[in-house]
Amino acid sequence: MGGVAVHPGGGHHHHAEQLQLRGEHPAHAERRVQKLQAHRLEIQPGDAILLIVEDDPHYARILLDLARDKGFKVLLSMRGDDAIDLAKQYQPTAVSLDVFLPDMLGWTVLSQLKQNPATRHIPVMVLSISNEGIHALSVGAAEWLRKPLDSEALVSALRRLVATSKSKTPTALLLDEEDQSVETTSAALRHEGFDVTVARDGKQALQLLKRGRPDVVLLDLMQPRLLGFEVLDALRSAPETASTPVVVLAGRVEDMETQRGLTLGARKFLSKPFDVRTLVAEVHRQAGRGVAEAPENRARA
Repeated sequence: MGGVAVHPGGGHHHHAEQLQLRGEHPAHAERRVQKLQAHRLEIQPGDAILLIVEDDPHYARILLDLARDKGFKVLLSMRGDDAIDLAKQYQPTAVSLDVFLPDMLGWTVLSQLKQNPATRHIPVMVLSISNEGIHALSVGAAEWLRKPLDSEALVSALRRLVATSKSKTPTALLLDEEDQSVETTSAALRHEGFDVTVARDGKQALQLLKRGRPDVVLLDLMQPRLLGFEVLDALRSAPETASTPVVVLAGRVEDMETQRGLTLGARKFLSKPFDVRTLVAEVHRQAGRGVAEAPENRARA
């Protein structure tokens, strides 16, 4: 099958990518390179831009063609250091990030993007051959897809990334019945620029979620009328809220409860009482605006 070979080249500020279809005549490949470079120079403020960080020729071409078909202008990179520079310079609408790159792991790229105030707001979609979805989402990725890619899932993920990038004010739904906890948590998040909606029980939370999808949900496990686990299960069962990040707040959390919550799709557990700064950092991370920590000693699967 034909593909796109991505080769780093020289550049004043960053590497220039050269695309060549396998078996393609060199002159045709050169025209493709010139067209891509001209496309980059045409990028204007307000353009929808997808930064594709991918060193696999087959997937690079799939992502490139799909992104352009959906109206994106495209930046391509096969190296992590180059991708970080491009994200700073061009402020793309979203990033598609492969985990395994020639110079560093995609986790390191994600960490650096989320640590930098200039790029932490950019939603990132992680692509991996391994089943690492829970980890990807827990360290700041907005989306995760496993290779081989399903075209419909990819289109849906791109659509959600664009919606996330257009959200000027981050939103949080707080489900908690304790007055003091609600007051402390909502005040801290509003101070950080979040628009916070409070639900006092599980049924009210589900009704609010039908009106709009927040960037993150904070869920106290012990709720009247509907238990927190029931709310979490309902969230994951509905297509419109299935990918909404959920941070679970609880008193004493047993290992069995933690495993059940993770199985149902919770991304993080915080035990009460928690440090407000820890909570704020975690909410930023889960909303795709926070600081992700690079995992150490991760090896190629």
